[in-house]
Amino acid sequence: MVGYGIEGVHYKKIGENRIELLPASTESYAVPGFALGNVMITYLQKDDPDNKWEEYEKFNNSAQNAPLLGFNFDPTPVQNEIAALRNVKEEFYPPIMTGTVDPTKAVPQAIEKFNANGLAKVMEEMQRQYDEWKAKQ
Repeated sequence: MVGYGIEGVHYKKIGENRIELLPASTESYAVPGFALGNVMITYLQKDDPDNKWEEYEKFNNSAQNAPLLGFNFDPTPVQNEIAALRNVKEEFYPPIMTGTVDPTKAVPQAIEKFNANGLAKVMEEMQRQYDEWKAKQ
């Protein structure tokens, strides 16, 4: 019921494990099924392939962990630089992203200001911590 609503109102069964959504489903029942529990035990919809959940499981099982999974940067050694960089971002991001400034001028100014406010130091610290973490893996 949480995934598709009420049988006969929001969907009708057209097979043992297959349903067809009814007009009431799209008009008044908009729960995102993918966000709820184990979708692989839910009904197949009218046009889904019979092997949908098997293919979905193969896809999930072939996923690889992100290379930085488990790495947590400690900003403490460069907290002053990060604060300064945040101020530069707050100065340049809104006008660049809204198109209220000429990007051919504003972007180079922003880059110059990021560099002048410790971007390289933050990147070096992050790289140092990453290298240290990676060596322990």
